[in-house]
Amino acid sequence: EAWWREYHCNMAGTWAAALPYTDADLRGVATPTLLLVGDRDEFVPVEEVLAMYRMIPEAQLAVVPGASHGFFLDRPAAFTSVVLDFLARHEQSPHGD
Repeated sequence: EAWWREYHCNMAGTWAAALPYTDADLRGVATPTLLLVGDRDEFVPVEEVLAMYRMIPEAQLAVVPGASHGFFLDRPAAFTSVVLDFLARHEQSPHGD
C-alpha cells in the first residue's frame, strides 16, 4: 500500500500534464503503433486518441466499448485480445522475414 501511495504521488504531475509530443513527432513515428482507448475514458478523450491515430502513419486504433482509462483492468479479456492480435500481425521472425 505504501508503494502505491508513493507511486501515485510521484506520477500525479505526469498524468495531469499534456503529452509533450508535437504533430511532427507523431507523423515521424515509423513503427507500427497500437493506440488503445476505452470509450468511457475519463482522462483522455477518444477524439484526442483519434487525432493521434490519424497522424501516426502505421497506427492502428482500438476503442474498447464500456471501458474506462484503466480498461486493461475493466476489460482484461478485450485488452489481451486486441494486444495479442496486434502483436501477431506485426511479429517478425528472428531472421527479419
